Amino acid sequence: MKLDIDGWLRRIGFAQYAEMFRTNDINVELLGRLTNDDLKDIGIVSLGPSQKLLEAIADLGSAPATAPAAGPGRAGADPGDCCAATNLRPGRSRRRAPAPHG
Repeated sequence: MKLDIDGWLRRIGFAQYAEMFRTNDINVELLGRLTNDDLKDIGIVSLGPSQKLLEAIADLGSAPATAPAAGPGRAGADPGDCCAATNLRPGRSRRRAPAPHG
């Protein structure tokens, strides 16, 4: 994952901590392992900002980096296309036609 930490801190409203992150050589690899104690060690001692930062870091880890890859036999399929995902064409259903009477 490539992330501009300064830009990310600005986007989440914590630009004032960018220098602390730079001074302490916090990169993307370390970012996901930071704890409340680590934040205190670099100078973020207030509980509110440290908790909000930890939540934002957790959100980074849970956000999908890219769209899901197409499965076997679905190369180029739109992952948001419900019909491709169920192998149906628009307007078709999986219900069987009623059996003929008689």
